[in-house]
Amino acid sequence: MECIRSILLAASLLLTGCGTAPAQEAPAELTAKDVLDAYVQAAQVYDWFDLRSLPTGSEAVEADGEIYYPVESSDITSLADLEARVRECFAPELADALLSGDSGYREIDGRLFSAGGARGQNIYLLAKTMDATQSDRDHWTVTVTFWADFLDEAVQDDGHSHTVATTGYSQSVLDYARTEDGWRFTSFCSSDGLDLDTETVYTIDYYQDFEVTGAWRDYSDWKLVCYLIYADGAYAEAPFDLLYQRFLERPEDILDALALLDNTPYRQKGPPINIDTVVAGPGYSAAWRSPDEQAQFEAVLETCRPRSKAAQAVLEKIRAAYESMTADMASSQISPEQEFALGPLTAEETDFSGNQPLPGMLQLGMQDGAYPWGYEQLTAVPQTCEGSDFGQSWTAEQDGLALQYFTADDGHDYLVALLTTDPALSTPRGVRCGDSAAAVQEAYPEDLTEQDADTLPTVSLLPLPDCDSAWVYHPTPGFCRIFFCMKEDTVTAIQAVNGIDG
Repeated sequence: MECIRSILLAASLLLTGCGTAPAQEAPAELTAKDVLDAYVQAAQVYDWFDLRSLPTGSEAVEADGEIYYPVESSDITSLADLEARVRECFAPELADALLSGDSGYREIDGRLFSAGGARGQNIYLLAKTMDATQSDRDHWTVTVTFWADFLDEAVQDDGHSHTVATTGYSQSVLDYARTEDGWRFTSFCSSDGLDLDTETVYTIDYYQDFEVTGAWRDYSDWKLVCYLIYADGAYAEAPFDLLYQRFLERPEDILDALALLDNTPYRQKGPPINIDTVVAGPGYSAAWRSPDEQAQFEAVLETCRPRSKAAQAVLEKIRAAYESMTADMASSQISPEQEFALGPLTAEETDFSGNQPLPGMLQLGMQDGAYPWGYEQLTAVPQTCEGSDFGQSWTAEQDGLALQYFTADDGHDYLVALLTTDPALSTPRGVRCGDSAAAVQEAYPEDLTEQDADTLPTVSLLPLPDCDSAWVYHPTPGFCRIFFCMKEDTVTAIQAVNGIDG
């Protein structure tokens, strides 16, 4: 009997639904994309109250002394529709604040109207970026980063207009919480909520900070990076050097500051901004340093430890810039043979590996073919002369340019001297007639000596013109020299000569 009673009780429980219910499927967890999509929808709704109203028609209606315009929206036609949309996005306290009596919306004759208007967007705002992170099972945070960008000019004490730029960023952190009604934002901000007063946004007066106060030297790392966004010319060189020095001293800190700039909306701005120049700045600076300084820089590249993937990406960009720049500089360096040349002189394309000149230059040494060796500007008729132990000597003289060469027994022509008084022609380092002695010394900081005119040797069949003195560039070992003839501190003639045949 007891057994029968137990069976009947079990059957009764099943029939009345008191047994164990089937397991319910748990709701899917949110992803970062879900949260960011929710932010975009909520921002649109928030803007209807803060930035601009819902779209309206142009037919104005007066009510209680105020002017209203009919809302033109297919899915929001009443206050109830508007309230429902607001409460789908925001927690009750925030929704109540938006829907308060001064929301700007009301119903007239059963239709939704708005006071209309727009307050105008923040002109200092370039763009915003968003990131979503889960705090715990019931909370996500959305970090909205507002990027500042405003370029202006101001007339300074020197009477000229100089750049004043606002750059940097501010952030708002929003809470997205699980509520009884579902996921809702419990805090929010304007879609153009850039805070110009935050410590990471700067308005930089380039003339004042660079020329007058020198404040740039004491900038924080991030402010220095922001300064470089719009820096150019004289305002850029020393600050880029400061960035390089700080990279040597605190590479991880500088990588973090540069990583903030990399992949920001500034990258889409285009000229005059070049974000890659700033981000890879330490690499470009290092390429111009001495071998010892480059060795120090390379050691920092190997020993620094980036704190994030973004910082690691910046380190690789710095390394790539350094390697690319040093390779380009090595390929464009003037070889010892190429130093002794004048140009520009247009020549036919040649491939004479024994004496390959720089493009547009006529260079001492063996030439390709017969005179004028493909140089269309050489129009003088060569004249035979004595003076070479290596073959038949020739000179050719025309306005502003004279040259001496010989034809060897092997049939090749060898150029042994060039003389010019033409300011249009220069050495490979850019010195030309009309330049000052200071310009010569700057271009040739080594292997340069000054000689009085009466001590100058005769080294070719092309006599030097009357001069007070000459600066002589003579790298050793070697027989080649360049004479910069000076009169009243001005270059009046330039002669490149191979003294072995003088």
